[in-house]
Amino acid sequence: MAVNETRVTLVGTVASEVALSTVGTGFSRAVFRMVSVERRFDRDLGRFVDGDRLFVSVTCWRGLAENVRASLGRGDPVVVTGKLRLHELRTEDVRRTHLSVEASAVGPNLLWCTAEPRRGGDPGPDPGSEPVSGVAGRGISESAGAAPTLPDVLAPRTEEQSVSVAEEALPVPF
Repeated sequence: MAVNETRVTLVGTVASEVALSTVGTGFSRAVFRMVSVERRFDRDLGRFVDGDRLFVSVTCWRGLAENVRASLGRGDPVVVTGKLRLHELRTEDVRRTHLSVEASAVGPNLLWCTAEPRRGGDPGPDPGSEPVSGVAGRGISESAGAAPTLPDVLAPRTEEQSVSVAEEALPVPF
C-alpha cells in the first residue's frame, strides 16, 4: 500500500460481462464495469426512487481475476474494494475522465443473493450432482423462497424499477 492512495469500497451491480485476458507478463487480468445506484425516499411520491448512478471500471489481477470470472456475471450484486484511479483521456479537442478501481477484493453482496464459497483446490460439486442454479449461472443464487425482509431504507426495486445496465454499459477503452 502506498502513502495517501485512495482506497474505496463500492456496492453495486456488475454492469458488463467479466472479460478475462492474459497480459504480456503472463498474468491474468479481469475487467468489468459496475454500477452503483443511489436509492432515496421521495416524500412527494411516497416511495423510494433511484438517484445518481456511478459507473466504474474494475480491474482484477492474477488469482483474483480468475476467481471473479468464474464467480460473477452481468447483473450480479457485488462489493468491490481497492485503489481508486482517475484516468484522463484526451483526443484532439475533447478531454474525458474515467474512474476505475484496481481491486484488492471482490465478492457477491450477500444482502441480495447467496453464495457457496469454494477454496482454490476444491473441485466443486460432483459432475453427476444437481447443477447450481444462480444469477449468471456461476454459483451465486437468488435467495430461495420469499424475498428477504429488508430494512425500509434499502427498499428493493420492483420489476418496473429495476436498473437497466444495458444502455450505459460501455466497453472499457484500455
